[in-house]
Amino acid sequence: MTNMTTSPSVDVFESDGALYVLADMPGVHEDDVSVMLVPGLLRITGRADALRDSHGQCARYVRELPIDPRLEPDSIDATLHNGQLRLRIPKTSRPTPIPIEPT
Repeated sequence: MTNMTTSPSVDVFESDGALYVLADMPGVHEDDVSVMLVPGLLRITGRADALRDSHGQCARYVRELPIDPRLEPDSIDATLHNGQLRLRIPKTSRPTPIPIEPT
């Protein structure tokens, strides 16, 4: 059985206030995309029902990117247009506390 899981090609760039990610995911609809952000990692998954192999399995996209942990996970702006997922993830203005344990 053929596995149609692939990593979408991505472009990543940033400005002073945000990180931008563009991922090519042809055949994927808005309801079939998942974006998860945890400190230090962005995970993008998607399913393209219209793209099937000879066994009837649909294409799946999976991509994980290491990213700056100082991003705002609750403020992601995501759009999907013509098979391209566009993410804008604002940078936090709050300093990240670093716990230091005395030894």
